[in-house]
Amino acid sequence: MKQLSKRQVRILLNSNVFNTWTNEQIVGLQLFQENVCVDIGVFFEALNVVLKRQVYFFEYSNNLDGLRREYLNLLGVDAEIELDYYIRLIPLKKRIELGLSNLKKKIK
Repeated sequence: MKQLSKRQVRILLNSNVFNTWTNEQIVGLQLFQENVCVDIGVFFEALNVVLKRQVYFFEYSNNLDGLRREYLNLLGVDAEIELDYYIRLIPLKKRIELGLSNLKKKIK
């Protein structure tokens, strides 16, 4: 997945737009981003719900590839969803601030 810049991550994290996202959307974005762009507590809560088990931080830090494979297996796909899908979840005003306004259509 294409990575957000550190500036974009900071803006996204501070915007709290992920508070309106589903657990699957939160996990799908954060699990494949190198930088933390979703509140870590919100992310782990969503990850536990999506994977239907308790996931501990040490597992996340030591077995990220395994967690990614487990998530993709649950989705029944071979590759992660493109970053553009998650960007379209962000309101246009915030996408402009992120410098990502070229994606006009918002996903509902």
